[in-house]
Amino acid sequence: VIIESCSQLDEIGLIAVERASTIIALQFVKEKAVLETEYQIRGEILEDIIGGNFKSEKEIIRRASYLSFNLNTSLVVFVIAIDHSHSNLGSRGRRDEKTIQKIKSNILQVVHSAFRDYPGGAMLLGKSESINGLVHQASDDEASVLHRKLTEIANKIVMKFPKIKFSIGLGSVFNGVRNTKQSFEEATAAARIGRIMRGPFNVTLFEDLGPYRF
Repeated sequence: VIIESCSQLDEIGLIAVERASTIIALQFVKEKAVLETEYQIRGEILEDIIGGNFKSEKEIIRRASYLSFNLNTSLVVFVIAIDHSHSNLGSRGRRDEKTIQKIKSNILQVVHSAFRDYPGGAMLLGKSESINGLVHQASDDEASVLHRKLTEIANKIVMKFPKIKFSIGLGSVFNGVRNTKQSFEEATAAARIGRIMRGPFNVTLFEDLGPYRF
């Protein structure tokens, strides 16, 4: 945007603006590509972690360290379970794969944005029926921040996609990357059982399920 408050741009000035805007656009494209690649690599690492698909803890810790994510600390997994049932995909109720992918991509972007300022960052993985996340939680303060983040995410999803039903589950906190798989399984169970007990759009902690944990 050029404000010609004192004088009009001459032809050379307009050419300079045009060239500069092209350079800026290319830089934005480059930064977006780098960011999307980082998201993809983080997702691949997280998939290996929660699936237990690694032989050496040192190797997976080293891979995560390249992305400035520390696995040598207290870790916890959350799961956003999304219901892509027919009734949630518009007035016609047609199961459109493109629509599902677009919704999942937008929800994933909401989660990415919410965790930009979270201590230590987050590893996120978008699956067909869920979005999985791995974050640090070394103190009670971080536990409170995480719960607020998940509640904030739930509210934003409801505002953006009022017809989509979902539930959020949070697993137990563990030390050691090998225990992360258990936290993921707990978070999945918390999302499923929490929805049965409390309905959709809620955040359920596995440790709050009482005897239902069994």
